[in-house]
Amino acid sequence: KEGEWSAKEWEEWCGYGDEDAGYEDYEAYYDEEVAAAAGAGSGGAGCLSWMAQQQNAAGWQCNGCRLRWDEDKVECCVCEIPRPGYEDKVKEKQADKAKGQAAAAAAFLGTSA
Repeated sequence: KEGEWSAKEWEEWCGYGDEDAGYEDYEAYYDEEVAAAAGAGSGGAGCLSWMAQQQNAAGWQCNGCRLRWDEDKVECCVCEIPRPGYEDKVKEKQADKAKGQAAAAAAFLGTSA
Protein backbone atom coordinates (compact mmCIF):
# COMPACT_ATOMS: atom_id res chain seq x y z
CA LYS A 1 0.00 0.00 0.00
CA GLU A 2 1.18 3.49 -0.77
CA GLY A 3 2.60 5.37 2.22
CA GLU A 4 3.39 2.25 4.23
CA TRP A 5 6.90 0.98 4.78
CA SER A 6 8.03 -2.58 4.64
CA ALA A 7 9.82 -3.98 7.67
CA LYS A 8 13.10 -3.81 5.74
CA GLU A 9 12.59 -0.13 4.83
CA TRP A 10 11.76 0.69 8.46
CA GLU A 11 14.83 -1.14 9.73
CA GLU A 12 17.09 0.64 7.23
CA TRP A 13 15.62 4.04 8.12
CA CYS A 14 16.12 3.37 11.85
CA GLY A 15 19.71 2.38 11.25
CA TYR A 16 19.03 -1.23 12.14
CA GLY A 17 21.74 -3.37 10.75
CA ASP A 18 25.44 -3.34 11.56
CA GLU A 19 25.36 -2.92 15.33
CA ASP A 20 22.20 -5.00 15.63
CA ALA A 21 23.49 -7.99 13.66
CA GLY A 22 22.48 -10.96 15.87
CA TYR A 23 18.82 -10.02 16.06
CA GLU A 24 16.30 -11.67 13.81
CA ASP A 25 14.03 -8.65 13.65
CA TYR A 26 13.61 -5.13 14.95
CA GLU A 27 11.09 -6.19 17.61
CA ALA A 28 13.61 -8.57 19.22
CA TYR A 29 16.24 -5.83 19.22
CA TYR A 30 13.82 -3.29 20.65
CA ASP A 31 12.49 -5.65 23.33
CA GLU A 32 16.00 -6.45 24.54
CA GLU A 33 17.10 -2.82 24.54
CA VAL A 34 14.00 -1.72 26.49
CA ALA A 35 14.48 -4.55 28.98
CA ALA A 36 18.11 -3.56 29.47
CA ALA A 37 17.20 0.08 30.01
CA ALA A 38 14.46 -0.86 32.47
CA GLY A 39 16.75 -3.15 34.43
CA ALA A 40 14.66 -6.24 33.72
CA GLY A 41 16.45 -9.47 34.42
CA SER A 42 19.29 -7.76 36.25
CA GLY A 43 17.58 -7.14 39.57
CA GLY A 44 16.61 -3.59 38.64
CA ALA A 45 13.34 -2.14 39.89
CA GLY A 46 12.32 -0.89 36.47
CA CYS A 47 12.50 2.11 34.22
CA LEU A 48 11.72 4.78 36.82
CA SER A 49 14.47 3.70 39.17
CA TRP A 50 16.90 3.53 36.24
CA MET A 51 15.95 7.06 35.20
CA ALA A 52 16.39 8.30 38.78
CA GLN A 53 19.84 6.73 38.98
CA GLN A 54 20.85 8.34 35.70
CA GLN A 55 19.55 11.72 36.78
CA ASN A 56 21.34 11.62 40.13
CA ALA A 57 24.54 10.20 38.68
CA ALA A 58 26.16 13.39 37.45
CA GLY A 59 25.74 17.11 37.12
CA TRP A 60 23.93 19.62 39.26
CA GLN A 61 20.32 20.70 39.54
CA CYS A 62 19.16 24.29 39.15
CA ASN A 63 17.31 25.56 42.22
CA GLY A 64 14.97 27.61 40.03
CA CYS A 65 13.77 25.37 37.20
CA ARG A 66 15.02 22.01 38.63
CA LEU A 67 16.72 21.02 35.36
CA ARG A 68 20.04 19.17 35.50
CA TRP A 69 23.24 20.47 33.93
CA ASP A 70 26.73 19.13 33.31
CA GLU A 71 29.47 19.89 35.81
CA ASP A 72 31.14 22.38 33.44
CA LYS A 73 28.12 24.76 33.48
CA VAL A 74 28.31 27.53 36.09
CA GLU A 75 24.80 28.83 35.51
CA CYS A 76 21.49 27.40 34.35
CA CYS A 77 21.22 27.68 30.57
CA VAL A 78 17.47 28.25 30.83
CA CYS A 79 16.83 30.64 33.72
CA GLU A 80 20.44 31.86 34.14
CA ILE A 81 20.48 31.27 37.90
CA PRO A 82 24.09 30.74 39.08
CA ARG A 83 25.11 27.28 40.20
CA PRO A 84 25.43 27.25 44.00
CA GLY A 85 29.02 28.06 44.93
CA TYR A 86 29.84 29.57 41.52
CA GLU A 87 28.27 33.01 41.94
CA ASP A 88 31.64 34.82 41.62
CA LYS A 89 32.46 33.03 38.36
CA VAL A 90 29.06 33.99 36.97
CA LYS A 91 29.66 37.65 37.92
CA GLU A 92 33.04 37.55 36.13
CA LYS A 93 31.40 35.97 33.09
CA GLN A 94 28.69 38.66 33.06
CA ALA A 95 31.29 41.45 33.38
CA ASP A 96 33.28 40.02 30.45
CA LYS A 97 30.08 39.78 28.42
CA ALA A 98 29.20 43.41 29.18
CA LYS A 99 32.70 44.54 28.14
CA GLY A 100 32.40 42.60 24.90
CA GLN A 101 28.99 44.13 24.18
CA ALA A 102 30.30 47.63 24.89
CA ALA A 103 33.28 47.07 22.59
CA ALA A 104 31.01 45.72 19.84
CA ALA A 105 28.66 48.69 20.16
CA ALA A 106 31.59 51.12 20.07
CA ALA A 107 33.00 49.46 16.97
CA PHE A 108 29.61 49.60 15.29
CA LEU A 109 29.07 53.26 16.17
CA GLY A 110 32.65 54.25 15.42
CA THR A 111 33.30 55.55 18.95
CA SER A 112 35.61 54.38 21.72
CA ALA A 113 34.40 52.06 24.45
